[in-house]
Amino acid sequence: PPNPSGFLAEAQTTTSITVRWTAPVVDPLTEDCDVEGYRVLSEAILSPGFAVVYDGIRSSSTTSLTLSYPTITPSKYYKLLLQAKNCG
Repeated sequence: PPNPSGFLAEAQTTTSITVRWTAPVVDPLTEDCDVEGYRVLSEAILSPGFAVVYDGIRSSSTTSLTLSYPTITPSKYYKLLLQAKNCG
């Protein structure tokens, strides 16, 4: 599927972060199937290498997720990456 857009941190506390995004628009004339779910990967700035922190099947209309300890650790900086998954 096309990539989601507008991925950003909506809220954060000392133990969690909520991210949101805009679901991709799937063109049935050019795409075989709709979004099946989303995958979120994180990389701690001082520990290179992305790791999957969420790999779930959710409705394509789901556009937010809260990550909390121990998935993320207080006082660390992270890069987050969002991927849409399809039926393939």
